[in-house]
Amino acid sequence: MRIQNYLLVALLITVLGLRLPAQQPVDSTLLTLDRIFNSDEFQQEYFGPYKWLGTGDYYTILEKSDSIKGGRDIVKYNTLSGDKNILVNAKKFIPEGSDKPLRFSNYTWSEDLSKMLLFTNTKRVWRANTRGDYWVYNLKTEKLFL
Repeated sequence: MRIQNYLLVALLITVLGLRLPAQQPVDSTLLTLDRIFNSDEFQQEYFGPYKWLGTGDYYTILEKSDSIKGGRDIVKYNTLSGDKNILVNAKKFIPEGSDKPLRFSNYTWSEDLSKMLLFTNTKRVWRANTRGDYWVYNLKTEKLFL
């Protein structure tokens, strides 16, 4: 029995004598694989789709709307000055009977820039998303129809 007591005391002294290293705070200046691949810290912002207007003096792009949660505005940029203005607010993309704006993956301007064809509810067919719903937005009348 005495040997077991000695072994138990020796084991306790050994375990208590070991010090576990203190957890070091993560240094935000160190670039680690965990920060690169397991966080959103280095994720780039989505850009697109963009459409050139006219002779290339302007382009439009979808941007996150400040006025409607989950909505995207069509924003027009001047290529020379960088000035921007909201061309179509996300509120205009809310169909009748709905409270949410359309989530479209692409859009195309008519030749006279008076209408937009919006591609929504896309489904993949073979290698590309070619199946879905098409909506038309008339900029002059501000009407949206299927």
